[in-house]
Amino acid sequence: MSPQPPILVDCTLREGNQAPLVRFNVAASCRIAQGLGRLGVEEMEVGHPSASPVEFERVAAVARLKDRPRMIAHARALEEDVRAVHAAGAEAVGIFIGVNPLSLRSRLRGRTFDDVIQLITSSVRFAKSLGLGVRLTVEDATRTELEQLLIAFQAAADAGADRICLPDTVGCASPENITELVTAVAARIPLPLEIHAHNDRGLAVANTMAAVRAGARYVSSSLLGIGERAGIADTAVVLANLHYESLRTLEHPEVLQALCKEVEVLARLPHDPARPVTGRHVFHHTAQLHRRAMETDPDSYHWLPPAVLGREYLVKLLDLVPEINHQLMTSPLESTAASLHNGAHPSRQVFLDRRVMPDCRRTIVVERILPDQPPAAPLAAIRTHDCDSYFLLIGRGEKLEGLEAEITLEADVIHASSPATVFIPAGKAHACRVKAGAGLLIHCIDQEGEAS
Repeated sequence: MSPQPPILVDCTLREGNQAPLVRFNVAASCRIAQGLGRLGVEEMEVGHPSASPVEFERVAAVARLKDRPRMIAHARALEEDVRAVHAAGAEAVGIFIGVNPLSLRSRLRGRTFDDVIQLITSSVRFAKSLGLGVRLTVEDATRTELEQLLIAFQAAADAGADRICLPDTVGCASPENITELVTAVAARIPLPLEIHAHNDRGLAVANTMAAVRAGARYVSSSLLGIGERAGIADTAVVLANLHYESLRTLEHPEVLQALCKEVEVLARLPHDPARPVTGRHVFHHTAQLHRRAMETDPDSYHWLPPAVLGREYLVKLLDLVPEINHQLMTSPLESTAASLHNGAHPSRQVFLDRRVMPDCRRTIVVERILPDQPPAAPLAAIRTHDCDSYFLLIGRGEKLEGLEAEITLEADVIHASSPATVFIPAGKAHACRVKAGAGLLIHCIDQEGEAS
């Protein structure tokens, strides 16, 4: 094992929060931050406090947590941004700015290269005067001339920065490019170096590993690799690869698996069964040759023992997708669970589930509400699914009206009159009861959810 293992900087709560359609609220951000603490992550990025009052409060709420990783928050090379990071309670600031001609044209219009160097110097000095740790990131580093990079990084070093970061902002670099760049910068700048690799070419993990081998001390990544566009290096995959190459020991693998699942739910991301390290298929074996080999030696078709990653493996034949014949149509099953409305009439049926196919990604539960059915008892069953779901209310009236229900979604109570749809995001505690009328109450549960 290396005497100085790479230091992990998990960016789920900053880069990940910029992924398309992903927004972590305060509660979700705190849950993820506490999970990162249990995982043993040294440092985490959390947001950009000056972006909005809502973002400031999210960052500040995470900063108030105990037993969390050291925290760094983003700031432009402006005093007001740096001041917001300090006020939010982060221990360090990640100052970012571009210096190449494209950055000057598109993001820093009216600024010259010399202006930008002055911004770097003044913002780093201001951050240090506030007692913050400072990382200077030169945006779009892999498309920036080496001499421009070196001038910017040296200015940061002279102003007192603690480390520098090389981002492959558009994910265009190859491992060979990264090796050359890290080697060249490390030879000239006397500061620890961090790699932040985007995945637009599918090379984020390969580029991250190349940077570590070339001398990068810090590693940026995010859980499930979420981030702008195609995301960045996946924390779980990076940790597994560092372990495999004896560069860092993967500790608490069971925490890693649970945390990745939690982020999948909180971010409402589709489940990827083939995702390396965390996907549910990556240690499953179906080919007869593979199964026989595994029965003789479990290492036959594994790059790491599954237990090292908090997983188990299957050496039996999985249920394969059946021949497409009569399975396309099934009759409903009478449900044995308590009815959704807690009434006295056994009128609840499951219309679609894994009887259709072993990997059926939807469950549909239908409850018939009778005209003389009494109103529901007070809410009893609060459920949370690890996937999206929704209720459909269809009344018996000519325009499907005539059915009323009350749906509790965490702190909110939604009063719905048919025809209506009520969407339940993944990870949200919810309950439903019928208030009046007659018709059908349909609960559709996507992906991995079971009938509630």
